[in-house]
Amino acid sequence: MSTHSTQLNNQNLTNQQAIVPIDFDSILNPKKNDLKNLPFSYIKSIVQRMNAHFQIHMDGNQIGKLRITRFRRHDGHQIVDTVSTGKAKQLFPTKLKFKWKYKNEQKMFNMNVIDVFIRSPKIRNELYETDQLQIRQSPVVLWLQTQLSECPSLSTIRFGRLNHRQEIYRTFKQELNDVEAMDWTCKRISQEFYAMLPETRPKKGARTRVKGVPCIFIPQFHVCQRYLEQYNNSNINLRF
Repeated sequence: MSTHSTQLNNQNLTNQQAIVPIDFDSILNPKKNDLKNLPFSYIKSIVQRMNAHFQIHMDGNQIGKLRITRFRRHDGHQIVDTVSTGKAKQLFPTKLKFKWKYKNEQKMFNMNVIDVFIRSPKIRNELYETDQLQIRQSPVVLWLQTQLSECPSLSTIRFGRLNHRQEIYRTFKQELNDVEAMDWTCKRISQEFYAMLPETRPKKGARTRVKGVPCIFIPQFHVCQRYLEQYNNSNINLRF
């Protein structure tokens, strides 16, 4: 393991000399099978190796934060930290960089390893406080069922585009009775969408607006369909 990699992994964390640093040199080192289907196989293998150290909270008080597991040097005891994704990117600024060709066109990938992990919902290790039944019963599932069945010309929701937050909140509360709706603040609704449809989460510190109006991105129609199928199918892993 390089000294450079060790330094990048351990700034601003306590008792670093007693903790085995995360070996990103090994994690990012492509294995033989990783090169067969670049970039997809390579990225998948990296996230799978990161799963040994990283988990993302999908609900509860820690929603959106990362659980980082490392090991104490002298006895192998687990050391666990929970940090925001922004803090994680400061602690682990390592970037994944590589080039490949697609249809004779040169492509380049350049992304922080934490962002790679966060943007891999089918591969990353996820933590839930709620059980799968509660996930399937989320009002977002009902909202998806309604919106996906709406006639496109009549629907006020636009898939694959930014939508006004107030319209998302309004249509969400239509899935609830009056008593239930009282418990759902705008912030809670937003957090529920971020957990159930990860693509809706804005970048850290960003507040997306169009002409001054707060907006939220709703994934493409087929992506939302895929999520709905996952939540309605009790035979598959709902940790998207």
